[in-house]
Amino acid sequence: MSSSSMKMSPGNIDLFGKGTLVEVSGDEEWFSSGWFVAKILDSPLPSPTTPGEMKFLVEYQSLLCHETHDGIKLLRKHVDVKFVRPLPPPPPNDYKQQRFEVTDVVDAYYNDGWWVGVVSKVWGEQQQRVGEPISYNEL
Repeated sequence: MSSSSMKMSPGNIDLFGKGTLVEVSGDEEWFSSGWFVAKILDSPLPSPTTPGEMKFLVEYQSLLCHETHDGIKLLRKHVDVKFVRPLPPPPPNDYKQQRFEVTDVVDAYYNDGWWVGVVSKVWGEQQQRVGEPISYNEL
């Protein structure tokens, strides 16, 4: 089930309890195709601006908000439940033996988040170049 089609039910709320690490995407242009690890700080609450929407308060684990006299603060944000998904399972034991081919669609870790990309070049046993399909930038 895609996160965009998920409806909140008591079972789903338990899956995303306070303190749970999840991945979060968003609706801003730079943010919409990436997924970032965040911690749920509060149970979903009704959106104050959009009736019928539920929002989690999350704290991103790699995105910074600003520097204060107490140090650097992690970004906290209210996000719609449709932009939240569970963390992926750990990779299989043999993941280092996996080989990619040009045009394979992959998730690539880049700029503190996971982005969908397409393998554009392969050389050697463990090296691939991935192009981001939306902008065609090479990562």
